[in-house]
Amino acid sequence: MVTIAFAMRRIAIPLSAVAALIALWPQRPATADNDVPAWRSMQYSVAMIEPLNAKGEPLLVGSGFCIYSDRHHSYFATADHVIMIGTQPAQAVRVTLASDTSHPYSGRVLRWSADPDIAVVEADVPRVPHATVSLAVPPLGTRIAYAGFPYIESASGQWSDLQPSLQTGTVSSLHSGIYAIAFEGQVDHGNSGGPLFDPKTGAVYGVVDERIPGDRVGDEPSVVYEDVAISMIVSQPFFEQPPVKLDVQRSIWGLWRTPPRKDDACVQALEHFDEIYSTWLQSSAFVESASTMAMHPGPHTASSSRLAKWADHAVADERSAAGQMQTTLGSFDPGSAARQYAVALTAAVLAADAADRALSADLSSTEAYDASVAKERAVGNAAGGLETHTGCETDTQLRNS
Repeated sequence: MVTIAFAMRRIAIPLSAVAALIALWPQRPATADNDVPAWRSMQYSVAMIEPLNAKGEPLLVGSGFCIYSDRHHSYFATADHVIMIGTQPAQAVRVTLASDTSHPYSGRVLRWSADPDIAVVEADVPRVPHATVSLAVPPLGTRIAYAGFPYIESASGQWSDLQPSLQTGTVSSLHSGIYAIAFEGQVDHGNSGGPLFDPKTGAVYGVVDERIPGDRVGDEPSVVYEDVAISMIVSQPFFEQPPVKLDVQRSIWGLWRTPPRKDDACVQALEHFDEIYSTWLQSSAFVESASTMAMHPGPHTASSSRLAKWADHAVADERSAAGQMQTTLGSFDPGSAARQYAVALTAAVLAADAADRALSADLSSTEAYDASVAKERAVGNAAGGLETHTGCETDTQLRNS
């Protein structure tokens, strides 16, 4: 008999019954990659998180995602209840990347918090591609995606054969203002700690936390559940402590901005600009992912020539998006502050394009990788200008406000 505690519940499974369990258990519908274009890059950030006992045996199965990496380590966000053993964090943690489940890495809990229910795990693997964090509140009805290692993917114990689960849902409500994001999905045991993200851009809105049952009906338990993620707005101060530096992508529309009028020409230009910028973000993230795989190849990593080809295609997509962003600038009112910030963001994107072209020419260059990351951080800062600005007012309107 083996006892494995999955995040949210402890269960005991006879080893002899595992094969039959997997064969008979209804498989949850898989989400096609083309339904979630951001998965192309996000899959390299997601990991399985397993706290270990004194004998080095896993006690829990949860999920996590990389939020920062350097030349020596990578740092993963997860849920606090995933890494806790009783009232104390595990002394050792095993981290298995979704992109290569045949090679687990040693790790340790760097810091933890019971409220909000989040933690950071440091793993002995360098340069794992980090996820981009969003400090925007997704409006109700927004389509979201989440990924991790729920029960059905983990029960077999055949870690080398594991595949992460990718699912989609919609935002249903916000709890305590912006503390938690409730969404309609199919969260299962082991999903805890995984990312809740934008299926198009990959920007992470929150850390998947738990599934909450609805009110009981008499003596019967509720059949209605609500899935909840801790928002990155609340989590940012905890996560962004040395050595972690978050890569923040702020939505152009900002946190509290009133939905703009659809008949406003400036708003239409900004919406179009935002759509193109999202395409650029996705392509740029893939170049860094290809570089990471080239520098740290695994048994299932594509050949260097194939990685270079993919990176070249991504750079071409970046260049096309940057050109479209430049063209869109002509749609803004020349006197609007929105155009001013859009110009600054476009300039940062063009500089990042140049860095990514240099990186695609030598994917194994740590110097080129670091330069690319630095330029992308400058892009994030420029995007923050649009996020914090109020929108399409003219300079005259701003002076009179």
